[in-house]
Formats: sequence, structure tokens, C-alpha cells
Amino acid sequence: MAEDRDHFIADMVHELERAAAVANWRRPDSVVDERPGWFQITTPSSKGRWHNRVVESVMTREEAPRRISEVIAHYRALGVDFAWRVGPSAAPSDLGEILANHGMVPTELVGMAAQVSRVSVSIEPRITVERVGLHNVVDYVHASAAGWNNDPATAASLLADMQRTLADPDNDCQFFVAYCDGEPAGSGALWPVSARSEYFLGSSVAPKFRGLGVYRALVAARITEMRSRGVPLATIWAMQDTSAPICQRLGFEALCKARIYAWPSALA
Repeated sequence: MAEDRDHFIADMVHELERAAAVANWRRPDSVVDERPGWFQITTPSSKGRWHNRVVESVMTREEAPRRISEVIAHYRALGVDFAWRVGPSAAPSDLGEILANHGMVPTELVGMAAQVSRVSVSIEPRITVERVGLHNVVDYVHASAAGWNNDPATAASLLADMQRTLADPDNDCQFFVAYCDGEPAGSGALWPVSARSEYFLGSSVAPKFRGLGVYRALVAARITEMRSRGVPLATIWAMQDTSAPICQRLGFEALCKARIYAWPSALA
């Protein structure tokens, strides 16, 4: 039994690591540097960290300082914000400390997974959730911008990205907008990772609607969608102090941790 449990955890951590690499927003000018032990995305047209980041990095202790300096110089030359994800497979072991010494600021994440068949979420009657299309994408952006405290320029950029994504016939990511008493209140996405797992991405709730069950409703909508297609496993990298406790109460299990180190705009 212990061996089965260890195998399950290792398998789910692999799915979570894979999700982190797969679920990355891209634009037509995005450039991906992917090789064994390394995954990096650069998008010159975007100032945002979600388009400019290192997602996977496995380095020797000797090469890490040089590589980190090169990456920082690369993004600074473009004048963009960027982030560096330090997950379970990252190396060297003190990578986070090195990034912090460069002034990068960490956010704690919890890697979680749930068997779709075991998740049951009730929805408050005043809350509804809709799939996002071109007809209601403005509502999605409104809720997302409020939830993430985006400025108008960032919201406008998100709208353009969303419109392009929704019009793309090859897009297989699904987006959801939650309404509370008819007002856009929360947003979230569902990203296919493999035949057996899908990833909960970008969930947020506008401040005025927090604590009302909006996040739970977004989880329920995505679980229902996955169940309808027979996808058995849901994964999420949840923020440790906000979404992780909610997900745990709904049936997600904490399996591992990661940190996202962000380059502060003031240092760019």
C-alpha cells in the first residue's frame, strides 16, 4: 500500500510539473526555449510575467549564477516583467535563495490534485457560471482584472489575448466566468494537460464578491465539465494562503510545493 501511495504521489507531481510547462499563455511572437531540464518563454510584445517566465530549470550549482544573470539580463533588455518558477524538480537546491539575492520576490504555491469522481461542490443560488465565448469575454476580463487588481492597460491587453485565443480553432483551453446576482464576479480556466488530467488555471474573484462561494462555483463548473468528458484527475497550483485552503476543503490533496519568484517592476 505504501508503495502504491508513493507511486501515486510521484505520478501526480509529474502531472503538476507538466501542467506548469503546458499551461502558458502565448502570443504570435512568443519564443519558447525548451530542452531537457529547461523551459522558458519570452514574449517581446508583452510586459506581463505570464508571457515571460522560466518554468523549468535544472542546473548544476556551478552554472546557476551565470545562467541566472543571463536570464535577468535577457528580460531587462526587453524591458519586461518576468517570473521564475522553482518547483519540485528545480536545481540546484538553493535556487530560490539565489533568485531572492537578486531581488526577486517569492509567492508560495501548493501543488494539489483531486479525483474528479470524489469532488462534490454545492453552488449558491445567486451564483451562476458560464463558458466564455466572444459574446461574454468582456465579462470574463472585467472579473479577472478585478480579481488580480490589473490596471486598465493590462485589462485591455488581456482582452486582446482572449479574443485572439477564442477565435483560434486550435484552442483547447476552456474559460469560465462566474456571476453573482448577475454581475461578473470571478474567472477561471481549464487547460488540458494529458488524456487523464486537466489543470485549473488563473482562478480569481473580484474583492467585493469574496467569501460568497464564487470560487467554489468556478471549481464546480470545471469539475462538471471534466466529468462530462470522463477526465479523471484535476490539478492546480494554488496560492498557499488563499485558494489552497478552499481547494483542500473541496477534496483536493496537497502533494508538493513551489515558489514563483517575480522580478519587481521597480527593478526592471
